[in-house]
Amino acid sequence: MSSKPLVRVFLFGNAIEEWLIPLLNDNKDTIDFNNGMVFVRNKDEMENTYEYSEFCFVQSLCVPYNTQLIILPQNKNYSDLHPNATDSIFIVDVWTFLNSESMETAKIYRQKYPYTELRIVMVNTNRKTLSTDISDVQTALDNAVFEYKQEGFSVTLIQNNDISKLFFWENRRYKDMLKRDFKEKLQSNINSMEFNYDLHYGFLREMLREDMLQPETLDEYTRYDENAGISKINKIADIAAKSFFGESSLFTDELYSIYKAFTKGVGVWEENKIFGNLLSLLARRFRKDMKQALPSVGKNLLNEISYHEFMLNTKFNAIFTQQCDVFFCDTAKDITKLYLDNLMIKMEELI
Repeated sequence: MSSKPLVRVFLFGNAIEEWLIPLLNDNKDTIDFNNGMVFVRNKDEMENTYEYSEFCFVQSLCVPYNTQLIILPQNKNYSDLHPNATDSIFIVDVWTFLNSESMETAKIYRQKYPYTELRIVMVNTNRKTLSTDISDVQTALDNAVFEYKQEGFSVTLIQNNDISKLFFWENRRYKDMLKRDFKEKLQSNINSMEFNYDLHYGFLREMLREDMLQPETLDEYTRYDENAGISKINKIADIAAKSFFGESSLFTDELYSIYKAFTKGVGVWEENKIFGNLLSLLARRFRKDMKQALPSVGKNLLNEISYHEFMLNTKFNAIFTQQCDVFFCDTAKDITKLYLDNLMIKMEELI
């Protein structure tokens, strides 16, 4: 059984199906709204527990880490999921008028679960109103907010699909809990990287040597290609870099596993972009090192015979193979470690 998330948010209201679900449904999957839904950020948080056995689990990058957004099915009550002090109840309605049904629901839940955060969320879905006078619409909105606050409810206003406003925790308790959890996981990752990084990269290095760094595999990059012509040898660093650091390469896949292992639970929202920046950094360094180490190509390579003579006289293949081994076994290891260290430092500054 998976552990409970740090924060569970239970969602009610008339804007759920119309506004919220389409925004959260990244892959635009067909979803049975009536069976209940749980939105999470990571796949490893999508394990069903006894509490959610009939729910539809959906992955969404809009959801923060350590958080579950829960939409109950019609036959299930909030009390069935054993509410606790770390849970929240959001009643999400469309603008612009006060919803008396939502007001009554909010009062009932406040009475039953006084220890949970309860918030009214009003969403602008650009729904047409009977009045075309903007001042009338604003007055209706102001009155609704006033009435909700008079009853002691927190109100959040959302415009232009700014879903991130759902996750500005107004209660300090949530901020402290998230901060403490983030700090603990970050420190755990820092300790793990200090003791286990060499081991992880060592496995990667062995995999590369058995596959990508085999001499016969690397020979494919330097072998004469009648279709590519003589110019191929001038572009070998760029051609190899495109292959080595591409999305489907062995190195990229295995390095991503290392990256995820040491950022587990504390990854930022643009985690793919941050990993992409690491790949770009490695690719630039690879091209630079290759262009400095490989023998320069003159203008005498006119045909296949001169091509082979040049490769033999300069030991081009041997140098290329050696430089690839040095880069992926040592240089890439050091660059990645430094990159991850700096990433952890930046994350610590957020605490």
